[in-house]
Amino acid sequence: GQWGIAVLFGLQLVVVGLVRIVIGIFSGRHEGWMRAVFIVTGLLVLLAGIACLKVPGLSIEIIIALVAIGWMVDGIMTVAVGANTTTSRWVPIVLGAISILAAIVLLVSPITSAAVLVTFGGWLLVVVGIVTVVSGVLDMRQAPSV
Repeated sequence: GQWGIAVLFGLQLVVVGLVRIVIGIFSGRHEGWMRAVFIVTGLLVLLAGIACLKVPGLSIEIIIALVAIGWMVDGIMTVAVGANTTTSRWVPIVLGAISILAAIVLLVSPITSAAVLVTFGGWLLVVVGIVTVVSGVLDMRQAPSV
């Protein structure tokens, strides 16, 4: 139930936050200011995930709010990355917009959106997870050798 939702989404937020931080530190394809944005947003998403994991017994409203905040921050970051890339910019912009829209729905109607959170959130976890890992691998491949 509620505990499982908190752990599932907490883990997703932790992974996305860590990947954003790693990209910010090691990316060779982003400018300095964008790398700083990756690190800061990664930290915010990571903190939201840790909060979900640390106290999974929080009320469902608080869990939904934390997930929404994490998705909002990550969605904004994803749109910013898409806007500042020269190739395949529509993919991150669309994914970021979907994440932002999902966050808004959760914040506007947290209780009634709990079922939508589980259904849509599960699919979003899969899609965003795959895109985040692929993006991280591509960034690491393009990073200058140390």
